Amino acid sequence: MSIVYQTDKRSGITYAYESKSYWDKETKMPRCKRTLIGRVDPETGEIKPTDGRCRKNSPYQ
Repeated sequence: MSIVYQTDKRSGITYAYESKSYWDKETKMPRCKRTLIGRVDPETGEIKPTDGRCRKNSPYQ
C-alpha cells in the first residue's frame, strides 16, 4: 500500500491516491486498485480530504 500523487493536466490540481496492488488470477498479471484520498495543497503539501465530486457546498470549488 502506498500513496500516489497525480496532477490533472487541465486544472493543474494534484490529487493523492491510496494504491493497493493485487494479483489478477484471470490475466495472471499484477493490478492496482486506487482510492482517492484528497487534494494536495500546493503551498503546504498537506492532503485535504475530498470525496471526488465537486459539490456546491464543497470548499474546493
